[in-house]
Amino acid sequence: MKIGIISDIHGGLVELIGALAVFRREQVDLIVCAGDLVDFGTWSDEVVKRIVDLQIPCVRGNHDRDAEERQRLRLEQPKYGLPVKQLNPETLLHLAELPPQLRYVWESTSILLTHANPWGDDTYVYPTSAPALFHRVIETSGADITILGHTHRPMQIESAGKLILNAGSTSANYDHTFGTCGILVLPARQFRILNIQTGRDVAITPQSV
Repeated sequence: MKIGIISDIHGGLVELIGALAVFRREQVDLIVCAGDLVDFGTWSDEVVKRIVDLQIPCVRGNHDRDAEERQRLRLEQPKYGLPVKQLNPETLLHLAELPPQLRYVWESTSILLTHANPWGDDTYVYPTSAPALFHRVIETSGADITILGHTHRPMQIESAGKLILNAGSTSANYDHTFGTCGILVLPARQFRILNIQTGRDVAITPQSV
């Protein structure tokens, strides 16, 4: 079973289309999204519509939450220094309905999909984070595999047979050079990161803690 993973699209429709093309070529069985559909890019409405039309399961990211809240409450000063962009009512409705977490069991493997971490929207779990933070993620998750977004940094962490994965950002990773997506193969638990522009694998260093 091949699972395509996207995250942190941030209104980047072209980049989302690129990731979907990679998944078609790789013949994934399904796609999931770890949140942050909107903000930064200019195509937030179109990104949300594409996710809805393709019925891609998605969790709520902090930008999804904040974009919906600031428009619903008519806040004049948006977070992150972003200009106010009026989103379509259909977009806002979908953002408001996004769940903070989704749980699955595929190929006898339990999976938690969430944005930043299993307990909230704002704590960053980086590849360089302290082992105690990884252990907290695994303990709080209670799943064999925890899929995160939020940091824009691809990551594969293993502890006591449990995995924490991050596919990076389709819009651009932390170094702002290119976007990435991920493919998880079950039951082998193999994880690949791919450059959505070239379709080629991106090397990351799996870590054990």
